[in-house]
Amino acid sequence: NALALIARKSTGSLRDAENLLDQAIVSFDSPITEDNLRTLMNMGDDSVPAELVKNIAERDLKGSLSLLSELVSGGKEPRQVHSDVIELIRSLILLNAGATSGEELGESLLEILQELSSSIDMDRLVYLAKIFGAVDFKDSANQSLPLELAIVESVSDPITNMNAITGTAQIQDSRSAV
Repeated sequence: NALALIARKSTGSLRDAENLLDQAIVSFDSPITEDNLRTLMNMGDDSVPAELVKNIAERDLKGSLSLLSELVSGGKEPRQVHSDVIELIRSLILLNAGATSGEELGESLLEILQELSSSIDMDRLVYLAKIFGAVDFKDSANQSLPLELAIVESVSDPITNMNAITGTAQIQDSRSAV
């Protein structure tokens, strides 16, 4: 599990993986555990971001925003939460498509995601991936706001979102015509 976590967090970079492994060897006695690495990388338990994705998928706005607030007030950076959510949505897409067995995720996270995967269809996952993929923290005075807006958008009805966007565009077009 520790090696799988290093592989996942190094995102394909051998240099990053070697650096993480070297830091772990220097910091901890053998055998190095997944918990050791989570401490080293200042990572929390994967089940909390997975719970956030579950709340979002179930369209639980209050639960999603409350959990995000807990994560941020507990010291987790909004950008890291965003990265975790994107990574989990990607893993769910790959699991739903049968493109991965999920072994690289680790036993506990895989179990959570398999349960979640059975309740979310591919269209919903793609919708969530597009919304969270478009989150932009640049120029935001409040670093939580872009993520909060993505959560609100993702739990609301996609048709309502499109009508709101189209309606705004129509209002602007009619004003410019006058």
